[in-house]
Amino acid sequence: MKGSVFSSISLQRIQSTMEILIVSVVVVIFFQNCSGFVKSEIVNKESLDPDGSRYCRVEKIGLSDFANTPADITQSLKNAISSNGGSAQGVDLLVIVDNRCLRSRSDRSLLTENVSPIILQAIEKYSATSVTPDEPLSLSELQSIANNDLCVEMVDLEIEMQLFACENCGTTPNDQHYGLQQHLNSIKHQQTLSRYFNPNNGIDTEDPIVRVGVIDTGIDYFHADLIDRASYDIFSQPLGLDPVNPGNNIRDNHDPGHGTHVAGLIGATANNGIGVSGVMGHSLELIPMNVKLEANPNDGKVSMAAVITSLLWASETGMDVINMSIGGGAADYIESLRVAMQTAVDSGIFLLSAAGNNGLELGVSVVNYPTGPAPLMQYPAMHSAEIEGAITVGASNATTMNRSSFSNYNPSYVDLMSPGSEVSGGNNERGIVSTLSNLSGGDYGYLAGTSMATLWQQVPPR
Repeated sequence: MKGSVFSSISLQRIQSTMEILIVSVVVVIFFQNCSGFVKSEIVNKESLDPDGSRYCRVEKIGLSDFANTPADITQSLKNAISSNGGSAQGVDLLVIVDNRCLRSRSDRSLLTENVSPIILQAIEKYSATSVTPDEPLSLSELQSIANNDLCVEMVDLEIEMQLFACENCGTTPNDQHYGLQQHLNSIKHQQTLSRYFNPNNGIDTEDPIVRVGVIDTGIDYFHADLIDRASYDIFSQPLGLDPVNPGNNIRDNHDPGHGTHVAGLIGATANNGIGVSGVMGHSLELIPMNVKLEANPNDGKVSMAAVITSLLWASETGMDVINMSIGGGAADYIESLRVAMQTAVDSGIFLLSAAGNNGLELGVSVVNYPTGPAPLMQYPAMHSAEIEGAITVGASNATTMNRSSFSNYNPSYVDLMSPGSEVSGGNNERGIVSTLSNLSGGDYGYLAGTSMATLWQQVPPR
């Protein structure tokens, strides 16, 4: 079992955990010049790169840096095709592709024809795309297509993913004041900042020192409490990615603004005289990756292919931490997502995933899937148990310090419990206050969920 885990936590344990994390939790792992990989696997990729550039072959995580081996079709996809009468028709496929290969070739197969030119330009190595065959296609035919397309690395089953927040938990507060943030008081936020962030420790609170990626619905950078938290590219534009609609807008248009709410909890500007304070209200940059499906902007559905593409993009972009307040259930193991998570960690990124809002025990409680009853499996939450440098966070109530009623649990998979709700008048459980997207018509409001809990571990400087 990875690390020290628990499914419920006392007030004292949350406070001590926070202080330890603020000092030391971000683990930065550098793999330079292929260090960390087997040296014999460094090869010249002359067939795809005319200049014979060197790449590290990353066999240990399931991705080879050259497309000369049969593509991996995962067992979960094989199971889905089998239960679909032996045909891939109508089955949602998740395809990981080698962008270097695609940029060097003009021919595309069914599995790679929809990869966006913008994504190929934005991401050097790998990305993911979704494909749903509309014609009958047997497993052997699918394997043949994958093997004949040198740019296909892996074909997996795409599962439905969603945001992990309740959007009807309270109203916009009338008073924009630090005192409203009961969740910060519960972790002794002010005392902790006073202890660790001061000139005596040599920490400059003016310069961004932690880059936090938020895989969610985007961030509203026009919000007064977030406008100073953006990271900018060489064209002085806010840095971010929208894999669902490449080249579109990374600004949060979800109602009420799930990604903006998470971003505010992480890093709303502190000591600016307005609104709220993030757990780390200074010394960081927020980088949005918008993975929200656009069919219905407010239904909470997320593209798994976009999540994987975001992780692979982030691994090339130099981030320190990634928050994933999202997830999805599947009866089978989702290999492609684990591969992308491991790739991000190997690049030096610390990953945090939300445990989910079913209120059930991960891997034990039985739920109904389309294929029949099976134990509850949530991803990316349950992948963290396999990966050093990734943790899963459940939600606690900031008032009672008990597990939030909606939070999933199981000490085998959930590493920490952190504030994701609080008690309002009449002992009703409600959300915690943070920023909302201006596009939804509200500046601040309450949301509850393990989405809100994951951010607590992202505050330490290097």
